[in-house]
Amino acid sequence: MAKLAVLYIFLAVMAAAAAAESDVAGCYNLCTIFTKYTFTVGDKVTDKLSDVATKCTGDAAPCPDKDKCFSFTPTIKADATIGGDDGKIEMATNSTMCLPDGSKMTKETCDAFGNAIKLSLTGFTNVDIDCGKLSSASTFGFGALLVAILYIVY
Repeated sequence: MAKLAVLYIFLAVMAAAAAAESDVAGCYNLCTIFTKYTFTVGDKVTDKLSDVATKCTGDAAPCPDKDKCFSFTPTIKADATIGGDDGKIEMATNSTMCLPDGSKMTKETCDAFGNAIKLSLTGFTNVDIDCGKLSSASTFGFGALLVAILYIVY
């Protein structure tokens, strides 16, 4: 029984150490992936997700000192003409970036993001952007795996 208790303590310490490291483990800084991209003409909805980035490329890297990896999930709706067809697009994305710890989504931050998106969406009109909330980005790492093992074994 004592050996089992020592194992539990060891796993808990390893999980805590891994969790503490997770803030600096890495961030796909300035990466935006699409989780939804549809084009609707009349009643016909076309899934165009295969036409856009759905994975971050490169390697995740630690954020600079005093920065933390954050994510937000903006949605974008607009009128568009694609291939001569007039319709509506709907996009959902997941963006990650290194920002100062404690950062919040503000109207100014969302407006800056929205203006950058509007400049890149040439030919789109009536663009409506909901920035969503800014939250700490986390990954399922070694610490989470150890905690899961602890729960299964116990």
